[in-house]
Amino acid sequence: MSAETEKMFEQASRKKLTFDTPQGQISVEDLWDLPLETTRQNRASLEDIAVDLDRKVKAQEGTVSFVKKTVKKDTTLELQFELVKYIIDVLVAEKEAAALLKATKEKKQRYLELIEKKENEKLETMELDELKALVANM
Repeated sequence: MSAETEKMFEQASRKKLTFDTPQGQISVEDLWDLPLETTRQNRASLEDIAVDLDRKVKAQEGTVSFVKKTVKKDTTLELQFELVKYIIDVLVAEKEAAALLKATKEKKQRYLELIEKKENEKLETMELDELKALVANM
């Protein structure tokens, strides 16, 4: 974890950040337990929270004025958004790594099955005397 990420999580814990969801408010720690996406209504997902925070961040930017004094941005809102994006990135990477591991295991299992099949084919073509010699040497 980078120093910047550590600082971000430290700020979140110091501010006791919470996030709005259809089930109510949740803490930063609870974000790790949410699914990336959901098709169920009134269920929280990281995608829904990120989209909502993105909309709020963009809304606070407003229009640019060179005459009027600009309103200070809500840094807490931006921190929330950055935290959710970070958690999404980590969970997506973990999901991709798990899928790759599963595919590799399946491929290895298939290769092992083919090796066994080839060995059996080789044994089936051996002469009776050769087979008897193999058994006698066991």
